[in-house]
Amino acid sequence: TTINNKKKKITHPEHHPQSLTVAVSAIEAEFVCPICQCPAENAVQLKSCGHFFCQTCCEDLVSRRFTECVAAGCRVPFRRLDIMPSHTTRNILDMCNHFKL
Repeated sequence: TTINNKKKKITHPEHHPQSLTVAVSAIEAEFVCPICQCPAENAVQLKSCGHFFCQTCCEDLVSRRFTECVAAGCRVPFRRLDIMPSHTTRNILDMCNHFKL
């Protein structure tokens, strides 16, 4: 039995700007606010269903007395206590902004 110990050469993203752009766009698409349709700014997440929103968009929902998630097909009930900052999402989107060309 022969074991192939060749390692894949890792290249830096700067060498593949198109690939990086596609990757950043794909990541941002996972965290689009269902209200404004942009990557969630100061992302918050509803504990009740897991959807992400911009903090200001979510605050606007609460101020208009919405009690159900407005993400497509969701409608899971939520309370103000179900809204939590999503620090990991915020960090990921900050990194995406850093790598935009």
